[in-house]
Amino acid sequence: MHQPKRRPASIEAIKRAAKALKKEKGIQHSEALNEASREYGFDNFRHAQNVLPRTGQGDGAVRRFPLTLCAYWYERESRTRGRESLTIELSARWNDLIAIRQLDDARGLVGMRPEPSTEQGDRTSVLSRQHSYRDQAEARAVVCMAARTLQFIDATRLRPSSGRRRAYPNGRHPSALHIPRQDHTDIWMDAEGRYLVTDEPYSAETVFADKERIAWGERYGFSFAKPSWAGMHAPYGGTGLILGSRNDTGVPLEPIVAALAALPAPTDENEWSGESTSFVEQARA
Repeated sequence: MHQPKRRPASIEAIKRAAKALKKEKGIQHSEALNEASREYGFDNFRHAQNVLPRTGQGDGAVRRFPLTLCAYWYERESRTRGRESLTIELSARWNDLIAIRQLDDARGLVGMRPEPSTEQGDRTSVLSRQHSYRDQAEARAVVCMAARTLQFIDATRLRPSSGRRRAYPNGRHPSALHIPRQDHTDIWMDAEGRYLVTDEPYSAETVFADKERIAWGERYGFSFAKPSWAGMHAPYGGTGLILGSRNDTGVPLEPIVAALAALPAPTDENEWSGESTSFVEQARA
């Protein structure tokens, strides 16, 4: 009878084992995670994520809170429906990091809502988008963008905001409310009521060094920083993250850059580690 390995102290141990299995057997990343989890006595990777945060190794163990993110899809041509779900870990319950009413203020969380968890029987462990996307790839991209957004929130403790005018410089001219070459912007607020803008353009390195943008910042008293962490929108599709804030009343940028530097690489839909379910609709007679 096969005996499972001794349970590891962390999810990272399972991820290391999965990486080795993927290389050894040439299997998908998600399949390797599930197989590695089973070798340690879990049903699958999601089961391991739900159990290990509650298995403290000594008094200094840091508790982690699992959150499952879901999106649904429907492929018309094949009449196939599916659900993509990914469980991430946060340092606090998700609704202690962001209020439900603030979800739609973050580009990556628009439409996300809590749903009852069949495993835990509450409304604090699952966020899903009820909108049905056109295929599996799009649903996975949506889930991973939400995961990256929550990674950002967890690391920085910033909350999304609709207060665009308070985040941008004071000025009567319309140009004060538009950073040159900005794209995929979100507004964030800290606990002291200070604001920060995240801007995620394509070719971010070039945009960050753009002379017009630098001159705009000098004109309006607005600073920029480019963290090493790749960002939320489409970091594996060409976008990069730039932070910006007012010099007088904005969020200081250096602590945010440092907090993001401590994060692991952003969640990548091309290295899917979640769960997928699907079924084909029966044609009507």
